[in-house]
Amino acid sequence: MRSFGKFFILAFSVCVLSIFTSCESNDFDFFTTVDDNKNATITHETSDKLLEPLSVEETDSFSAEFALRTDVPKANVYINGNYQGRSPLRIKEMVPGYYKLKVEFAQSVSEIIIKEYLIELESGKVKEYYIEK
Repeated sequence: MRSFGKFFILAFSVCVLSIFTSCESNDFDFFTTVDDNKNATITHETSDKLLEPLSVEETDSFSAEFALRTDVPKANVYINGNYQGRSPLRIKEMVPGYYKLKVEFAQSVSEIIIKEYLIELESGKVKEYYIEK
């Protein structure tokens, strides 16, 4: 059963990597919009390059671990589009692979900053990231 799990993780990682690498490659995109429904200014920054972790620690676990700190506490955190909680955040026992990380900073009710990155989590490692708004 353990070898099947390794095969699944490898196959999943290859699929996710091929999805991200097949996208048109821009190093960094930046745009600002006004959401008429919320009367909010939304600043959206996205990067197709891998985000470098602040630190990496070795563990005895087969799974990966993710930690995130932000300069502004309580930023909303999404991984592959799924809400995970607010910063600071630590998630244990994740499947190693590539993930799309999205962080939403609420400057005020009328101003939102969204940052998106690609991250790689590896088996037996805790990767801690730090993002400033």
